Amino acid sequence: MRGETSQIAWLAGILEGEGSFGMAKTSPCIQIQMCDRDIVERVAGLLNIKLRAPWKRKDGYQWVWGCRAFGTDAVGWMLTLYTFLGERRRAKIREVLAEWRRSSAMPRMPRGQRWPASCHPERHSVGTDHRGRRICKKCYMAQWHADKRVAMMAAALNQGGSGDSLSSQG
Repeated sequence: MRGETSQIAWLAGILEGEGSFGMAKTSPCIQIQMCDRDIVERVAGLLNIKLRAPWKRKDGYQWVWGCRAFGTDAVGWMLTLYTFLGERRRAKIREVLAEWRRSSAMPRMPRGQRWPASCHPERHSVGTDHRGRRICKKCYMAQWHADKRVAMMAAALNQGGSGDSLSSQG
């Protein structure tokens, strides 16, 4: 375990200095670009991703090597590295994760599987409540009936107009 922690700490140090955390369209991304091929190969090996082909920025400059992790793999690494990083990188990770949660790229369950309900985790979800939390069928139907009652009361109040029926009784 000590070797794994030291590898994660090393990776965090390299990404703190030379890497970046961001969004690539709607997908979270971790990337690094350097002239030192051996370092970028080691990063790619730890992240379990491919090394990108080298390129030159301008004539007379050294070759640049890079690698990128996307999607849920990048999110997993962001969460793993978080405690090893400085405040600026942590803030960036929080920003990236918040944007990802709002995006359509948030992971979906594989075909045939269902998300557990947040109200009753032993049940699967069929909808969301007013706060966007996944809820089971029983809670969804209770919410639906409550919303319908409120709508019917609002319609009855609107139909009553100025409230003449109340004033004529008194």
